[in-house]
Amino acid sequence: MFWKGLTIRLRPWHFRLSTLLVAVALVAAGLAWWLRPLDVEIRRDDGTLAARFRVQRDWRGRFVGCGTQSWFLPDGQCFRRQDIEGALLVNGTLLGPGRYANPVYPAHYPPDPPSAEYVGWLRQDNVPISTDLPSAAGEQFSYP
Repeated sequence: MFWKGLTIRLRPWHFRLSTLLVAVALVAAGLAWWLRPLDVEIRRDDGTLAARFRVQRDWRGRFVGCGTQSWFLPDGQCFRRQDIEGALLVNGTLLGPGRYANPVYPAHYPPDPPSAEYVGWLRQDNVPISTDLPSAAGEQFSYP
C-alpha cells in the first residue's frame, strides 16, 4: 500500500576514527583541566597567610573543598587542619553541606594574647579552653 512506494534515504555521518579519537582526547584534556584540584590562599589585610584551601571546580564552576584545609596564625604557624569534601568556598570560607572530618590542631605556639579568631575556632570545635592558655608560658599547644 502506502509503505511500498516510500523510501527514506538518510545520509549517514561519515568521519574517520582518528577524528573521533582526537575529539575524545580534547574533551578529556579539557575536563581534566577544568576539574583539577587547586590551592587557594586567603591572605589577611597585612599580607600574611590566613588559610590555604584545597578546592576543585564542580560542573557549575563553583569551587568546592576537596582535601585538607589549613588555617594559619599571623606568625605563619599552622594552628588548624581539617579534611573537608564538598563544601562551597564562599568569600574565603568553606560553607554548606559536605563531609567534615574532625579538626586537628598541630603543635603550635598560641598567639599571645589569643586573638578573637583563634578563640572562636577553639570554641567552635569544642576545645576545652581556659583563661590560662599555654601562650603565656611559651609552651606549644596541640589538641587531638
